[in-house]
Amino acid sequence: NDLDLESARTAKIVIENYSDHDMELSEGTVTCSGEFVTAPPAEILNKETKDFEVGSKNSKGPRGWVFYKMAVDGKVETIRIFWDHPVGSGPSRYELSFKPYKCDFKQDPENPTGHHQTINFKITRVSKDQSNINPYEC
Repeated sequence: NDLDLESARTAKIVIENYSDHDMELSEGTVTCSGEFVTAPPAEILNKETKDFEVGSKNSKGPRGWVFYKMAVDGKVETIRIFWDHPVGSGPSRYELSFKPYKCDFKQDPENPTGHHQTINFKITRVSKDQSNINPYEC
């Protein structure tokens, strides 16, 4: 990786999995802008904490998402983790969604600031929820 971290805009995404289910990296990972500084982990077992980092030196900042599979109630479902850490004064945005289930989690900090951000998602429970999540486009 040739990204100069001192002059880049970076986001480290930490996932604490306390859902009682294992997570496995799925196809569909996208970096609309930027690149992976460290790759997303292939799996995050229950009660494990793992992370990955994205960065960008371009005028947009890092933006994209990863998907993880999780088996719940005998079905394999997908968790999406989204990041958008723009250059400029606009706020950064990080989201975790799990369609068609509800995934209880805490994001810390809620409103990240600075060029180099660390976001922590602690997943604590998975339950049924039929809300629709619209996918993001680059």
